[in-house]
Amino acid sequence: CSARDEDNFCAWINLINQNGWDQSKNGGKGAGKFFGGKSTTVKMSIGELGLLHLALQKRKDITEYTYKNDPIFHTSRDITSIINFGPYIRDGKYVGMTLRVSRSEKTSSEKSNFTLAFTPGEAEVVRMWIENALNHIFEGQKSLQIKKIQDKKKEQSSQETNAESSKKDDDIPF
Repeated sequence: CSARDEDNFCAWINLINQNGWDQSKNGGKGAGKFFGGKSTTVKMSIGELGLLHLALQKRKDITEYTYKNDPIFHTSRDITSIINFGPYIRDGKYVGMTLRVSRSEKTSSEKSNFTLAFTPGEAEVVRMWIENALNHIFEGQKSLQIKKIQDKKKEQSSQETNAESSKKDDDIPF
């Protein structure tokens, strides 16, 4: 799900821990069982989305493209999040991508880990979703810039009209 705050363009990733799966793994009704309350939301900037997109395109770990080969770190007053994203290799073969988010609260020793694995097809859909999210963000930024320019032109036009009006008033002899 992508979203934006007034001037803060970003995407949000929601993760929920799953604690079970039916044996058929067919995704039917009741297939996935989820922990109550074990969820997290991560805000991703444009640059971070670009980093995920690059990792998907190249089938590489995001740490290959970050300063000092670090994962993505988010720190707030109360919570620290560490985000890893990279290929899932089994028996030397690429079998998909894995997103791992680790969150810890600064006021307690509680730590939550979320892992989401993507098959190659799912990874391609995620790459396409990121492209779509970025396109929406870019369109939103463009619309905001156009609106700011139009508002500035209206303000300048209004000031010029007011200046001309007061100048005409000054020309009236009494």
